[in-house]
Amino acid sequence: MALTRIDLVVFGATGFTGKYVVREVLKVARTNGPLTFGIAGRSKERLQAVINEISSDDATVKQAEVLVADVNDEASLNAMAARSKVILNCCGPFRFFGEAVVKACVQNGAHHVDISGEPQVRLPF
Repeated sequence: MALTRIDLVVFGATGFTGKYVVREVLKVARTNGPLTFGIAGRSKERLQAVINEISSDDATVKQAEVLVADVNDEASLNAMAARSKVILNCCGPFRFFGEAVVKACVQNGAHHVDISGEPQVRLPF
């Protein structure tokens, strides 16, 4: 049985910008729902801490799926991309970490959006 894809996953959700993006995704989910969403990053414990921190302001975050993924672990990126319709990538700097995430999205049929404003980013495909 195939897993249902998550509508939107915020990758890098434990960083400063990632937490901000999670809060914005929650606003969209509340006002435009239904929207399934997830948060992803290297540490399950840190992701759970984000849920705990944000849940004091917005309990909707408790609905988020938690996905452990690391830019240095291709299998974990593929697993995240295979579960996602769209990955909103907040994990930078993108010139170092962006290509692996885009590659996983391409290989697994997920859409990719990032927050990069780095002119140095050059993807080979």
